[in-house]
Amino acid sequence: MFFLIARQARSKDAAARKRAAEKLGAGGRSVQVGGPVPRHVALLLDLATDADGGVRAAAYDALGRVADVRALDGMPAGLKDLEKLGEPAAIAVRDAAARAFQALGPGAALVLVPLATDKNTKTREAVVAALGAIGGAEAERALVSALQDARSSVRQLAVHALARRAAAGSIGSLAAALEHRDPATRRSAIDAVAGLPGAEAGRALARATRDSDRGVREATVRALARQGSAEAIEALLAVFGGQDRDLRGLAAGALKAVAWQPATPEQRALRAILNGDFEAAATEGAAAVEPLAALLTDKAPAVRKSVTEALGRTSHADAIDPLMRSLQDADAEVRRAAADGLVCLGAAATTALACAVHETVRLVAPDIVSRIGAPAAVPLLDLLEHGETAGNDRRVADDEEAERAERAAHLLNRLLGQSARALDAQALGRAARLRDLVRVREIIPASRRESMTTAVETVVDCKDLRARAAAELERRRV
Repeated sequence: MFFLIARQARSKDAAARKRAAEKLGAGGRSVQVGGPVPRHVALLLDLATDADGGVRAAAYDALGRVADVRALDGMPAGLKDLEKLGEPAAIAVRDAAARAFQALGPGAALVLVPLATDKNTKTREAVVAALGAIGGAEAERALVSALQDARSSVRQLAVHALARRAAAGSIGSLAAALEHRDPATRRSAIDAVAGLPGAEAGRALARATRDSDRGVREATVRALARQGSAEAIEALLAVFGGQDRDLRGLAAGALKAVAWQPATPEQRALRAILNGDFEAAATEGAAAVEPLAALLTDKAPAVRKSVTEALGRTSHADAIDPLMRSLQDADAEVRRAAADGLVCLGAAATTALACAVHETVRLVAPDIVSRIGAPAAVPLLDLLEHGETAGNDRRVADDEEAERAERAAHLLNRLLGQSARALDAQALGRAARLRDLVRVREIIPASRRESMTTAVETVVDCKDLRARAAAELERRRV
């Protein structure tokens, strides 16, 4: 019987040679004894170097079924010229060889490791695939080394092989691939880690959201949805609350895909924003400010307007800064919504309006303060009372205090002109006692014979403010 199969194995017809390989492996595992390689195994090793890819793949499959360790030394020979087979034959041989080496156990790694640095790319790919199937410490060390291969195809096979070998809940040697210098390798590692359960994988993906490569960051957001751990959800929430508009969109889709349920005010605000319900987000108050503010860079004016309106409805002082930024928006509707929001925040917004340096904000600040009305008086008075007392009628202010006080005086003067009757007696009393603000400068003499002199410059003359406040107090007494 063997002689008939041996004759068939030497046929010029590739199909006949393939049938011969299949018959040689049909007997199953060899009896593992010492001595030379059995003749049927030796014939299979010859067929494993056949010029036809189908024959070679069949021979490797048969070697895997026979699983005779005496074949190990000869088995790598069939991996050395795979590029001559073309595709998809080379891949079929590679996969069949991986299965055969796997059947022979961890000891097979020893004969493969030297080929992991072969000059032929197809050979290295086949070796990496086989090492991934075999497993064991020796194979893992070789796969980690393969992460440094010059060819991306080899590196990616190494990544997927390491992913298959990773223990449940541990990313193992994939950590090295996540830090690789090549973005394509890092993306492959991200995809591999996404298939691993547990907190460690989730934390590794969370770190990758800060990768320097945009493609890696985008792949990471998609991978987080697939990984699905609590750490992954937390990372998606961080991305959704970040400044990158495109990544926010990916994170929003990912959070919807995992049917995430919020558990805190911050998460409820994010969920509402995710659903486009900015008004519902605003009901969470301070927790909604940061994620809403992140949307102020959206390309659509309508979105920026809705977000700005929601910020005003949070009724929280943390919304002041983003609303001040919205006052500088290119869209008039957004600026109007920002002004309305600052009015809703009342006295808390007054100091920021008085201290604003942007010209656009300074132009609209008087109207906003007038709309806030009497509650704006106290923070304006606070700004005017800064500085060191100098005599009965003056305060000395530094340059910064003087500049703020000058703007505060202008706003308070307008407020007294329009809303003096709405101010309480305590605020009016403070205004009636305001002292002028001065700035003191030392003048260096032009020559040594002259003494240094001091110049006092009045920065804010509070005479009119005192008069208006006093007049209103007098009117009330009468």
